[in-house]
Amino acid sequence: MYEKAQGVLARFREDGLRIAVDTTGRKLEKQIKTAVKKGIDHAIFIGDAEISDDRYKLKNLETGVEETHGSERIVAMLCDRRRKHAIPSKLQQDDSVDNFDQ
Repeated sequence: MYEKAQGVLARFREDGLRIAVDTTGRKLEKQIKTAVKKGIDHAIFIGDAEISDDRYKLKNLETGVEETHGSERIVAMLCDRRRKHAIPSKLQQDDSVDNFDQ
């Protein structure tokens, strides 16, 4: 399966997602627990059916909600989430402080 998933993983990476793959062979529950401990907030499940349909299970590890979406939708959702949670740049922080000093 790992070899088959490489094309999908490469597309996700090209589209700006940071992807980690657990190849330990441990049970899924243990893999998810490890991901949560590492601060990973989403997991994408890839199997033969998902690859052939180009629809993947996306699980929010914070809420436990699992949805199935096409690869483009997953990229859009996760990139949008990252933008919403991004730390403001130093310039924006400095501008805010300067406005309060005046």
